[in-house]
Parts: sequence; C-alpha cells; structure tokens
Amino acid sequence: MAWRNSAQCPAEEWSPVGRLGQATCGVVSLGVAIVSLAVGYSVVLAVVSVLPLLSTTALVFVWAFVWLATWLALLVGVTVARSRLAVSRGTVSR
Repeated sequence: MAWRNSAQCPAEEWSPVGRLGQATCGVVSLGVAIVSLAVGYSVVLAVVSVLPLLSTTALVFVWAFVWLATWLALLVGVTVARSRLAVSRGTVSR
C-alpha cells in the first residue's frame, strides 16, 4: 500500500479532526458517560431491574451506548465546526 510510507493514513487526508481530535472526543465522551451514569444510576437500575439476571449486562450496554453516542455526536460537531471554519477562511472550495 502506498500510504504505509506516509505520515498519515488516507482517511486523515480528508478528515478535519485527526488523531488528536479523535482522542479528545473519546476522552470527553468517556467522562460524560461516567458522569451521566453516576447521576442517572438509580433510574437506569430501576428500569432494568425487571430482569434481575440481566441488570448488570444492561447497565454495561447502556453505559457503552451513551459513551459511543456521545463520542459520535462530539465528532460530528467538531467536524462540522472545523469544516465551516475552513470554508469561511477560504481554505476549502465548495
């Protein structure tokens, strides 16, 4: 593959976020997921207590869903913001 010798993989050439942006979105979304589950733990536990054997599994799935959904939302938001900024500066043609 031709991109093995370059510093970036092909996906990073068109992505305005890059590795640092991905890592930042991941860490921030992890913190949001931990805080949201800590705040809403009793609500989530009350909802999933209908199935007692699956309640811990449901907690993990809810936490993972919140984490990934927040990560995706942050990533899309950062991508849109950086793309609009690049268009307004004139560095990207439409």
